Amino acid sequence: MIGWKRQNWSRTLVVGVLVGGILFTMLIFSPSLFLIFMYSRELLLSMVTPLFRSGLCCVQIFSQLVKCSVFS
Repeated sequence: MIGWKRQNWSRTLVVGVLVGGILFTMLIFSPSLFLIFMYSRELLLSMVTPLFRSGLCCVQIFSQLVKCSVFS
């Protein structure tokens, strides 16, 4: 279990370093490309967040229904 956690942590670190390196390279070579990337990320977040929230609501409603049907 501890080995898995360490492996997961190191994988997260590697991904973080890669993403950071890509962003840094974009910032150096093309600020406009970097701005486009940041804007598209914001756009993506504004599109994904409502979907995620509605999915979360569906999960909560479903779990309530399951509880009601189990206890009744």
